[in-house]
Amino acid sequence: MAHTRNLVRRRLKAITAEFLADGLTSVDVVYRAHPSSANASYAELRDDLRRGYSRIQQLSEAKLEAVGQ
Repeated sequence: MAHTRNLVRRRLKAITAEFLADGLTSVDVVYRAHPSSANASYAELRDDLRRGYSRIQQLSEAKLEAVGQ
């Protein structure tokens, strides 16, 4: 159980490092890995997180437009 939890944690950290290297900044994110994350591949986790970050970006842009910037 701990092995699986740590594997998912290491994968999430590595994926986050990829996103930071690609220029993602100015966000604080808290991950909550569901039990199904234990069966997800690295690519599946990365795709899920990429969708989440895209959604964060859309919301941020909408908020900036709403304030007129």
